[in-house]
Amino acid sequence: LVPVAAQSAPFVVTETSDSSPGIAVDAAGTAHLAWGTRTGTAYPYSYQVTYCQIPRGGTACTNTEVINNPGNLNNFGSTQVLLKDSQVVILQSMCCGGGEGTIMRKSTDGGLTFPPPSFKVYTEPAGFSVFRSAQNAAGTGAMVNSYTGTRAGFISYDGSQFAASPPQHGGGEISGQSDVGWLNATQPFMTQQGYLTDHQFTRLFNPAATGYNIAGNWLAPTQIDTKLTESAIATGPQGAFIAARTT
Repeated sequence: LVPVAAQSAPFVVTETSDSSPGIAVDAAGTAHLAWGTRTGTAYPYSYQVTYCQIPRGGTACTNTEVINNPGNLNNFGSTQVLLKDSQVVILQSMCCGGGEGTIMRKSTDGGLTFPPPSFKVYTEPAGFSVFRSAQNAAGTGAMVNSYTGTRAGFISYDGSQFAASPPQHGGGEISGQSDVGWLNATQPFMTQQGYLTDHQFTRLFNPAATGYNIAGNWLAPTQIDTKLTESAIATGPQGAFIAARTT
């Protein structure tokens, strides 16, 4: 919620067959948006990524970029926009066919250009798509989790995790991911939920371990409440906060 004086009327950015928008806001109040733009008129469709900026108080896109996807692939999951100083990173899972995986585009000039290459940062198992993300403090990578199932892992922006798959973090009643975040500069954590029970869990990375994409380096889950689902994480100088829907 924001004060009434700070609200503005909603406006349409695009009216075409677009989907899966992602957004981030920089220190100047500029919104950085990205979404999938469908190309072609017959199934199977392919998608490009459209990126633009909306300055604080603005109602129209500026600095629009249309970025081609490798191969004839569909966007699959949600688009992630991650900012660090003049760096803008777009993550998007692509499906289905040769070359599928999570694709990264990176700008180092504040989003003015996204020079090639766009490259895969994950080769993923069938059915994986990025759902939520949380960038590390250094801006060198991000924790991501899957839309379904219990996979979560670290994406490195230099592509060094290309051959990795985000590990499973399930077991027992845990059957779904909710969100990912960072307790501090080096320790990520996640929220998870139970099958049918709607129990909510947190799982922390072991700070004494090395390697976020090794399931055994994560601590056992801790149940934090019952009858909660659809949780979301927010972190800041005062700590980490979790919001969830009661069932």
